[in-house]
Amino acid sequence: MSEQFKKSLRGELTSSEGYQIKLQGKTTLRYFDQYGELLVDAQQGKGSAVTISRDSIPDTPWLSRTLVIERIERTAKFAGWDLTLS
Repeated sequence: MSEQFKKSLRGELTSSEGYQIKLQGKTTLRYFDQYGELLVDAQQGKGSAVTISRDSIPDTPWLSRTLVIERIERTAKFAGWDLTLS
């Protein structure tokens, strides 16, 4: 089965794989999964433009930076964001 997403009325994007992403304000992306919460540096630009800072995502033994970035990219595609990694 392929991954599916739902968007809540509060703007939370939830994946069928068990993680959740939400843009909070203009400078933070909140990532949440079974390991806890990450607050990622993000900038919302004009329209659907969103830039996230790769370095603000920790690389840990239980959750790799690469996996978090891949999940953010998939969520961004669903949400229609024009995502840039810096």
